[in-house]
Amino acid sequence: MKLQLPDRTIEVFTVISRQEDLQEYFTDDIKPAVQLSDEYGFSGMLLFQSNRGNIEPWVFGQELLANSVSLSPIVAVNPVYMHPFTVAKKILTLCGFYGRKVYLNLITGTSKSDMVSLNDYLEHDKRYDRLIEYTKIIDALLRGDGPVTFDGTYYQVSNLQLSSKIREDILPDYFVAGSSEGAQKALIELNATKLGMAKPEGHLHNGEFQPPQKKSVHFGIVAREERDEAQAALKSIFPESKSNQEIQEYSMKNTDAVWKKEMQQYSNQTDNHTYSLVPFKNFKADCPYHVGSYEDVAEVIKGYVINGLSSMIIEIPPGEAEHWHISKVFKLAKDKLMSELYQAENNEFEFKF
Repeated sequence: MKLQLPDRTIEVFTVISRQEDLQEYFTDDIKPAVQLSDEYGFSGMLLFQSNRGNIEPWVFGQELLANSVSLSPIVAVNPVYMHPFTVAKKILTLCGFYGRKVYLNLITGTSKSDMVSLNDYLEHDKRYDRLIEYTKIIDALLRGDGPVTFDGTYYQVSNLQLSSKIREDILPDYFVAGSSEGAQKALIELNATKLGMAKPEGHLHNGEFQPPQKKSVHFGIVAREERDEAQAALKSIFPESKSNQEIQEYSMKNTDAVWKKEMQQYSNQTDNHTYSLVPFKNFKADCPYHVGSYEDVAEVIKGYVINGLSSMIIEIPPGEAEHWHISKVFKLAKDKLMSELYQAENNEFEFKF
């Protein structure tokens, strides 16, 4: 699914859900999610990476490419797991074989306890410095302008190169999430897209279209014809669980992620209009949800686009019905945006971004 407007294209990705039972995860969640994301025309899927996750994102990325017509994976890449040369080879192979782009979600860590298990004791911002070096080597190898020599603090390579290079149009795009100074530095040096969680006021705008910017927002959607129906559906999909809330509290003590701390602060607020942290509070999602009528959520999406974002990463509860509801939201959002563009043009507002 893409929002195609006269002056820009907004890519819309989905997210695989999280499930503890491995067999159920493959048969009941992942395969149908790939099929539905492809059928409904999404741009691709975000694939998580963690010590405790059931899915190796590179393996799943290949499965996604092999079993879809147009989807591209957003693969989470952490320097602690793999040398940059290996990452570049994987991308070269997948892009060469399937002729589609592979996106990279550049991450710096996992839970504090997992980093101890991996013997990774780098300070928070230094992990971003390492990530910058890591990605620069990957990027130089894939561009194939010649042997790569790099002498950094964390990585050193000499006359390293791949046997070929991939087409310019399918070179990877990079996402970096985070609100810290280290994350901001990485965004600038890597020319990456800023990936952020939706905030209660993030979709508000002054009515004027902003130029397209390299930023993306991550949130879930539960939408129905009427707002009350959507709220009831949310409670049904994500029932309150005291035990899960206790796990969530523990997980917050086991992380140094600035964005998670920010979300925890929002969770102490009363949910605002469509913005809900019910799934987050009950350890069922790592992102906020927008919950409401088709009209409500379409207005939110319109606001994000007017604010200039370049992509969205949408978490969708399992099942075809939820994809159908969300397709209604995006159709309505596009109609609203086209109407805004028409009015802007009639008011001599020019789109030459």
